[in-house]
Amino acid sequence: MSMSTRRDATHFLTVSGFACVTALSPGCATAKAETKRPSIPEQCREVDTRSIRDVIRTPTDDAVELIDQAIARYNKSIRGYRCTLTRQERLRGRLTSVQTIDVTYRESPKSVRLVWTGKPGKVDRVVYVAGRDRNRKGEPCALVRPASALVRLVASEVSVPVHGRKARQASRHTIDEFGFGELLTRIRKLNCQAEHRGDLDLTMLADGQIDGRPTKVIRRRLPPGRDYPDGLLIMHLDAQTLLPAHVETYADRDGRHLLGRYTFTNVRMNPPIRSSDFDL
Repeated sequence: MSMSTRRDATHFLTVSGFACVTALSPGCATAKAETKRPSIPEQCREVDTRSIRDVIRTPTDDAVELIDQAIARYNKSIRGYRCTLTRQERLRGRLTSVQTIDVTYRESPKSVRLVWTGKPGKVDRVVYVAGRDRNRKGEPCALVRPASALVRLVASEVSVPVHGRKARQASRHTIDEFGFGELLTRIRKLNCQAEHRGDLDLTMLADGQIDGRPTKVIRRRLPPGRDYPDGLLIMHLDAQTLLPAHVETYADRDGRHLLGRYTFTNVRMNPPIRSSDFDL
């Protein structure tokens, strides 16, 4: 057989992103039809795609999936809850004292009742029910009870616009943004925004513990000089319920300038909740 009638053939078999290369022997141009093709190596015939995903999986993928699972589980199974919130926030440049608050929350209609059990500030009770209370301008309002008994002699309750100046000065988030579902969704939305810009640094940290319960810990870092509300976020999700157990946010990526710290304990999911629970 002359050299001009000879040629080399190379077949590439790609299975789930992995290439197996088999070189056929010379003489293919004159080979009989019944000539057997070289067998495919056993390891190239079938590939377990689950093991591939495990190999190429990143800590960011794990964190994103965990947040998605937490949101999906919450939306599917939570109608309301009661818990104790311990919080400290930086407002107008200063850290507040640590506050302890009894929380009653209902999903539909969205309803929030906060009762300060420790040393309160100017108020000791706040109630918000979506669509129920509005002022003369039609603005949604929360009902607030002054902490001072002397003030309550003059006004037992005060209607405060949810998005007004006083409400924004009292907390980093307005009361209509309150809730586990709102928190998780807000975090995911910002993650998507940062990822689109190429700014997202999201990862899983070592497992933690809050109030004696094991937690899954997520860390997010964002670059300075952009319009992000924080530079560093640390979130503990309860390992069993996937509800937020603890959240810390900082202005800087290194965790030196605290913006807010929130711990949720004594969480009771879907307890009996009545409309009268949201009377001030």
